[in-house]
Formats: sequence, structure tokens, C-alpha cells
Amino acid sequence: MEPHLSTTPFGRRTLTLAHVANQAIAKARPLEKAVHKWHVYQTLCIARVTFGVSERALSVLNALLTFHPETMLTGEDLIVFPSNDQLARRAHGMPASTLRKHLAVLVDAGLIIRRDSPNGKRYARKGRDGEVAMAFGFDLGPLVARAEEFAQIAEAILAAEREMKLVRERIRRSTGCFARSWLGFREAPHSLSSSQLPRSSPCWLMRSLCCWRLMQKQKKRAPMNPHLSATYIIQIQTP
Repeated sequence: MEPHLSTTPFGRRTLTLAHVANQAIAKARPLEKAVHKWHVYQTLCIARVTFGVSERALSVLNALLTFHPETMLTGEDLIVFPSNDQLARRAHGMPASTLRKHLAVLVDAGLIIRRDSPNGKRYARKGRDGEVAMAFGFDLGPLVARAEEFAQIAEAILAAEREMKLVRERIRRSTGCFARSWLGFREAPHSLSSSQLPRSSPCWLMRSLCCWRLMQKQKKRAPMNPHLSATYIIQIQTP
């Protein structure tokens, strides 16, 4: 087993096995891999329920992404180190307590990693060449390492939504045909139930369906006069 040096959170925050596993995944990613940060963010907006992330937490992630100067996320330099005040301003004035809560949600979901300094502050040290030599803050590496996973989950959710739209359209067409045949006093399909009707269906159509079910039960016991049956239907289904 290859040893892995994890980063311990500063203060009383706990370090779980999931945090360690997420750090290992981010470290094992190819350094030449590059992803568009806003494309990854859009896929996370679609798949947020899968990861247990709220829209407020995504607004904090959006604020974190704005502190990375490049549009493409690649290489090792993926640590952003804004203060809570800067983050709160870019998160539309979010309170500090709410900001800390949503940052913890992002860490627990495996979307970012804490890189804490010895004193718990977020800052960067530059070398003689002016480049950042050491930084402490939030590592965006998991967004690069798990970009394909986010995209697959988002595509599955969109495919399920498209399938649901097709099913609803079929139900609307079937209920529309049933309503037309009901108004024409023709036979209605026995398999149609009130749960298949759209929520916007008028009350008279629901009452008519219930009346149809009642008459079907009565026909099995004693035949009903067709003229009286049609008259009763007209009284029930009139809006």
C-alpha cells in the first residue's frame, strides 16, 4: 500500500477517512489534465442533489472559483486563499456563520480540500521569481480529478428528466383522447385511473371518471338504462 500524507485540519475540525480518500484522489490526478472550471460548475449545479449540496453551497463554490485567475483548472497551483470577508462579499453578502457551514458542506462532499496553515490562516508565500511557492487555503484539485464523474451523473439526470417529459406527454395525450371520447359518450379505457390525469385537469373530468367507475360496478350488478346513464353523466361532467 502506498503511503499518503494527509493534511490535518486546523483547530477542532475532524478529519474523516472520506477526507483522506478525497485528498488521495486529488493527488493521483495527472498534472497535465485540464478542465474548464465553469463547465464543471454547471455539471455540479445539475448533480448537486446527488452530492447533498444546496444552492447556497454552490454559490460559495462559485465565489471560490472566481479567486482562481485562470479559466482552465490544471497543474498543481489550484489553491485559492481568500479571507472569509472576501468570500462573503462575492457570495452576495452571506453571513460568516452561514459561509463556514457551507464551506464544511463542500469539504464533506469531496468538492474541495482544506489546506490549513499552522495557525489556521489562509495565505501564500512567493519565491524569488515572484511565483507562489506555498499556499494555504482551499484546494480545487477534486474538481479536476472528478470532472468525468460529475459529467456522467449530470448526463444521467438530464436523460431521466427527458424520459419523464416523454412519459408525461404520453399521459397527456391519452387523457386528452379519453376526455374527447367521454364527451362523445363512447367507451373509455378501463385501465385509466385518476392518478394518471394531469394536475391541471378540471374537476368535472375527475368527477366524470369517478362516475364512470361507479357505473361500471353497477352494470355488473344490474343493467342501467342507457338514457338515464347519459343524463347522469351530463349532470356530473358539466363545469
